[in-house]
Amino acid sequence: MTSEQTVSSPIRIREIEPTDLDAVVELLLSGFNDRSEQYWRQGLDRLANRAALPAYPRFGYALTVADRIVGVVLLIVSRDDKGNIRANVSSWYVEPDYRFYSAMLIKPALRLPDVTLVNISPAPHTLPTITAQGFRPYTGGIMACVPALGLPRWGTKLRSIAPASGTDATILETHAAMGCLSFRVDEGEESTPFIFALRDRKRHGIGVAQLIYCHNLTSFKRHAGMIGRRLLRLGFPIVIFDAERYQPGLIGHFFRGRKPKYVRGPACPRLGDLSETELVYFGP
Repeated sequence: MTSEQTVSSPIRIREIEPTDLDAVVELLLSGFNDRSEQYWRQGLDRLANRAALPAYPRFGYALTVADRIVGVVLLIVSRDDKGNIRANVSSWYVEPDYRFYSAMLIKPALRLPDVTLVNISPAPHTLPTITAQGFRPYTGGIMACVPALGLPRWGTKLRSIAPASGTDATILETHAAMGCLSFRVDEGEESTPFIFALRDRKRHGIGVAQLIYCHNLTSFKRHAGMIGRRLLRLGFPIVIFDAERYQPGLIGHFFRGRKPKYVRGPACPRLGDLSETELVYFGP
C-alpha cells in the first residue's frame, strides 16, 4: 500500500499527517458548522495518541491542491472483538469548488485489503455515492427505550471494570478513558460488558445514553432494568441503540429508517457494537 495516490497534478490524495491537523480542523469547522473546534481537536488528539494499526492511515485522507488541503475524509481503523479489521469512514467534506473529486477521496480506503468499511453517519446527499461504491445498510432503525422500567433480576451485580480481564476488559478500559460509561454485569460465572456514550443533556433536552458495545442485544434486554436504573441515577433515563425492528421486552419506540448505518466488506458489525468509532473518539 502506498501513502499517496496522484489524481492529476496539482491535485493529490494522500494520507493525513500530524502536521496537517490545524488545516484539517479549519476545513471541518467550515464543513460542519454544528460542531465546535474543541470537538474536532479532542477527537483528532485521541486519534493521534491511540495505538493505531501499522500499515493503515492514522487519521484518514486529504485532498490537496498545490499542497493546500481542500478535502478530508477521516478513517478510524481498528480490530473488532473477533479480530476483523474495521474502518469507520467519518467526516467526509470537500470544498465546493472541488466537489467533483469528492468520490475519489474515498478510493484509497476502498482499496485497503481485508478491511470492512462502515459509515455510521452518512449525510443523505451522499447515499447515492456510497451505494454506488458498494455500501449497503445494515440497520433497520433506532430503538429508544426507558430501561429503568424493566424488572430486576436476582443474583446479578453491576460492577466497575476491575477485576475483569481479557478482551472485554481492554475494550471497557479503552472506552472509559475516552469518556464513555463502561461497566459489566455479573450473573453467576458469567460477566457481560456494556459501554454507553452519554449525550449532552443541554443539547438534547433530556439525558440520552447511546449503547456503544455489548455482546448482543439479548444481553442488554436481559439486564435492562439494572442498567437503566444505574443510568437513571446518573440523569440518563433514555437509551438508544441500533436495531432491525422493535425489541419486545423493552418499553419504548422503534424509529424505522432513523439514522441508517452502512457497511462495505466481509465482516458486518453486529447490532450493539459501535466500539472504536467516531461516537467514541469524537463524541455523539
